Amino acid sequence: MNRKFNRRNLCTLVFKDLNIISQPLGFTNNISESGIALWVNNTKLQIKDNTFSIRLMIPEKSNIDSDINLELQVIWSEITLIENYIKLGCKYKNISDEQHEKLTNLLTYLDKSIYNINLA
Repeated sequence: MNRKFNRRNLCTLVFKDLNIISQPLGFTNNISESGIALWVNNTKLQIKDNTFSIRLMIPEKSNIDSDINLELQVIWSEITLIENYIKLGCKYKNISDEQHEKLTNLLTYLDKSIYNINLA
């Protein structure tokens, strides 16, 4: 399959509360310029009109000054074998210049990381 955007491995926590770090909502699976794949607890997820918000925890070594709050739109979902967990493929929605810059810096960091395996 030929993809428009390369996906990068990223396993980091995501939270549903944008202002206060609370219990994790789940984990990232991979990330690209256009969107993100998540593995989340659907009992904690509140989706309205296929849209929800998360706080993406940024790896400390990336030198990005703060986590990224993102509004996401669900493109696809998949049931998992783990009770209450689903996989979601999402695209970014209403991305500000600051969020875009942080995402670009994160992707650049992941491209240089020896731990990244290109999934394209």
